[in-house]
Amino acid sequence: MHLPPLREHLEDTPLLAKHLVKRFSKNNEIELSDGVLEYLQTYHWPGNVREFSHTLEQAYILNRGKISVEHLDLSKAAAPSRVESGSFKSTIEQTERELLQRSFEMYRGNKTKAARHLGMKPSTFRDKLRKYNLD
Repeated sequence: MHLPPLREHLEDTPLLAKHLVKRFSKNNEIELSDGVLEYLQTYHWPGNVREFSHTLEQAYILNRGKISVEHLDLSKAAAPSRVESGSFKSTIEQTERELLQRSFEMYRGNKTKAARHLGMKPSTFRDKLRKYNLD
């Protein structure tokens, strides 16, 4: 069975986006602003559905359920330039640090709200902030 890459059927991205957003929003209110679905069709998705899903989920998490075109920086979507050979651990740590920092800034230093936003225990969030010297 041949499954074509997402770039060969970009017309399916709006339907796929709606499905994925419902799946990871867990019945929470979600808002896709005007132009998001059209914007998603302009990218060739070299990472296929996995990259597509990750991009949407990251925008959803970092922006409290409101996804707009500004939240979808597709120039960084594939992010291969960040990954160097043999640097899996450092890439994971860098990504974790960025998520923590964005959530912390979004909630203006309120660690409890920032932790809840990321689905973490506040104590774990505080430990990770210390780990990355973000507190």
